[in-house]
Amino acid sequence: LEFTMIRNDVLMVRIDRRRKFPATTFLRAIGVSDDAEIRKLFADVDTAKDHQYIDATIKKDLTTSQVEATLELYKKLRPGEPIVLDNAQELLRTMFFDYRRYSLERVGRYKMNKKLGVTVSTDREHWVLTKEDIIESLRYLIGLASGKGDVDDIDQEDESGWGGSDRAYTVTTGQRPTHHRRGQ
Repeated sequence: LEFTMIRNDVLMVRIDRRRKFPATTFLRAIGVSDDAEIRKLFADVDTAKDHQYIDATIKKDLTTSQVEATLELYKKLRPGEPIVLDNAQELLRTMFFDYRRYSLERVGRYKMNKKLGVTVSTDREHWVLTKEDIIESLRYLIGLASGKGDVDDIDQEDESGWGGSDRAYTVTTGQRPTHHRRGQ
């Protein structure tokens, strides 16, 4: 799960390195479906007069409800399969909210809590993403674009101190690979 910001101040989400879609579509799919509620969640960080990230993203989003958003995600993640709401909801749940499929583990949960300022238990049943993690990741991304927060850059920096584009901001949630090891 990767959150990025593209031109025109639109926040995007990419799941499993597939096509991008507006972050508000993902928020709607996980239960934050009202435009006013979305704006309220980000009102204190989306304050720049010349960059309105949430408004730009809502304009790009073609969905208006949780059902529409869930079905839209399903269409992009499972193209060609019959579109059934129950299947779409189950796919979303198992992809991100089932610790057997998407586990942060104890260290990942600790680092996520520390980076985002959330207080989710590090017990095994909380090793999955939460709605709060997703919202706080987007809030952090908006903060980075506004010059707040620290960028974790694992690439080597050049003379200017940047490891790449100074306009591309990405927040990726951690997923522990369970079956891919280097050299195999």
